[in-house]
Amino acid sequence: MGDSVLSALGIDVTAEAVYRALLDQPDWGVAEIAAQVAGTDSQVHAALDRLTELGLLRPRFSDASVLRPVGLDVGVQILLARREEEVRRAQEEFAAGQAAALQILEAEAAAAGTGHRYEELSSIEQVQDRLERLARTCIRRLLSFHPGGAQPAAQLAASRPLDAALLARGVEMRTLYQDSVRNDQDTFRYAQWLTESGGQVRTAPVLPIRMVLFDDRAALLPVDPEDSGAGAVQFSGPGVITALSALHAAVWEQAAPFVVD
Repeated sequence: MGDSVLSALGIDVTAEAVYRALLDQPDWGVAEIAAQVAGTDSQVHAALDRLTELGLLRPRFSDASVLRPVGLDVGVQILLARREEEVRRAQEEFAAGQAAALQILEAEAAAAGTGHRYEELSSIEQVQDRLERLARTCIRRLLSFHPGGAQPAAQLAASRPLDAALLARGVEMRTLYQDSVRNDQDTFRYAQWLTESGGQVRTAPVLPIRMVLFDDRAALLPVDPEDSGAGAVQFSGPGVITALSALHAAVWEQAAPFVVD
């Protein structure tokens, strides 16, 4: 059926093929459409339902029982408006989640007088050393947020042997990138490698904060989200870990699986 050029707007390959077939032949039935798009009748029915849900198929004025496709220009505008609304809602949800997480982090930091639950790492070298130490002892799962689209080449190079070792030990990896990761070749290839190596990768329009969470026991977050060179903070208090794990689960649930076209 070919690649979908409207996939970024929420329409899959089959639905787009059916939509375009109806634009050319609005009187076709299911069997004719299925033959045109090389699909099954059930696939065509599912695509018609999806197109109707999206507003790309509407009842004819002369016969409300018969659906007609809206023009391509109108269809693109409908999909864009829908996508913009989804992004707006996602940004609001993530902003609320980020604010809640930061409140918990601040409260935990204030309460952690012994240093056992909160430790600041002031240099990139300290952060990398701690990442390696936590990765070597991770046995169950690793959850992460990687906001910002393109990831630094040095970070990808440093992460690959650690991630490879984790996957080789059977550690479950759930990695979240932003949708814009597809615009950077190096990061896209890394996400592809992770997926092919057994990791799970999803993307979302926006992400709340950079984070790596090891076995629900220790989390690394940046001191300054806008400056990766400012170091990181390791949290191990159960309140913070539970909140961060729940935040990751909520974002993961709404994110789209990373699929190589």
